[in-house]
Amino acid sequence: MKFCKNRLCNNQVIDRKSYCSDECKKNKHLFNAPKCCNTLCENTTLRGADGRWLKFCSKTCKDTVVLPKQSASRRATWADEVGRNIIIAKQRATSLHNIGAEHHMQLATTKHDRELLSLEKYGVTHHLKSAEVQNTKRQTCMDRYNSAGSPSPKISRDQTSRLANRDYLIEENKTKTMTHIAYDIGVSKSRIHQVFVKHSISLKRHNTSIFETLVCDFLTEHNILFERNNRSIISPLELDIYIPEYNLAIECNGSIWHSDRYGKKDRNYHRNKTDFCIARGIHLVHIWDHVWSTHCDLVKSRLLSLLKKTNTIYARKCVFAEVNIADTRVFLDKNHLQGYTNAKYRYGLYYNNDLVSLMTIGKPRFSLHDEYELVRYASLLNITVVGGASKLLAQFVNHINPLTIISYSDRSWNRGALYSMLGFTLYGKSEPSYQYTTNYHIFENRIKYQKHKLPNLLETFDVNLTEWENMQNNGYDRIWDCGTDVYKWINSKRV
Repeated sequence: MKFCKNRLCNNQVIDRKSYCSDECKKNKHLFNAPKCCNTLCENTTLRGADGRWLKFCSKTCKDTVVLPKQSASRRATWADEVGRNIIIAKQRATSLHNIGAEHHMQLATTKHDRELLSLEKYGVTHHLKSAEVQNTKRQTCMDRYNSAGSPSPKISRDQTSRLANRDYLIEENKTKTMTHIAYDIGVSKSRIHQVFVKHSISLKRHNTSIFETLVCDFLTEHNILFERNNRSIISPLELDIYIPEYNLAIECNGSIWHSDRYGKKDRNYHRNKTDFCIARGIHLVHIWDHVWSTHCDLVKSRLLSLLKKTNTIYARKCVFAEVNIADTRVFLDKNHLQGYTNAKYRYGLYYNNDLVSLMTIGKPRFSLHDEYELVRYASLLNITVVGGASKLLAQFVNHINPLTIISYSDRSWNRGALYSMLGFTLYGKSEPSYQYTTNYHIFENRIKYQKHKLPNLLETFDVNLTEWENMQNNGYDRIWDCGTDVYKWINSKRV
């Protein structure tokens, strides 16, 4: 039994109509009711199923209303890929905690209730299976388009040619998803699916992110041939991008999916992948999505350096000089992924009066048994200074005559080739370290959140819990790196 949609009318309706009469439908906004919250609308609202007045007269008004600043801020967050992923991840986590599924439509009870409701209304388990609904659909299409089905959009000869080319579609599907192929050709995803079925093409699925696609687009721009989603080299683990010509692989780490708490990637996950690749003679680079979004040009420059695609300057054509703190800070913040950190000695090479290479050396930050530490070395973006590091280190050795120099190499990027060239030897390896985050966009060093500092930093703190347990209780997650290689240089003249 169904009643008239006009909440002030108690008459029944038939044939699934919304109103019992044209009069009720015409006067639905003329009763003593509050006005629509959309300031551009003069209509009044209706009562909801619970008897209370609705805020808007229709869904159209609700969608077009001018939203307050808070909603505008939410829209801006949703437009950002990282922000959108955070929102989706939180929604799924909340739903999983509350109802045991990431979405209520996944629940068996929900599906059962829908089927029962459909059986009650239409006599079938889904309304589209109803002969009456199908007939209504056909009649609507006949009235609107003079056809039993909705008209297909016209496509060009080029689109038709590409859709008819089976070999082209197979080649495209090797590196692109169905959605990506549809976007490139300019047709719907359903059209691509129909064509794949027609040509008997087995669809290859790609679980890739927009971030990974951007990295691949960058490689394609520089004519680099690569494979995607390779599972044969370190099976059963997957390499996101593999470049056989350079024995180089790239792992595109999404901060949410590669985190400890939400992504279930523990301290050994990234290190193990790196070690597996080293055992097979492959240099694996880890790029994080938050680093790509904030230091995109720097990451691209590092990749071009590994691919030997940078411009070359020779150190013998450069002028050596000590660099002041201000220039050092600006140069390292622009040209080194870890940015500036304090160091006593700052040596640079200048080419045409421009600083193109910089090395900083200071007292050891973590070692009590060594005399000095090579803290930073960087070159200008998209520039390789041949012999630059050797020339700068030689200046320091001639000036200070140190006994030992220690340095730490990030295993997420480096394999020690530069250190070997400088005469350093591999001294050891450090364990993977981690960074904390609450939004998967801004990350903070673990040193800030050592357990003895937490009472002054967290809203809730329990002395009986570990640092990690306290951080989780306050909404934090963390990501692990690959650890560092420790290199040492020993002055043979002083031994």
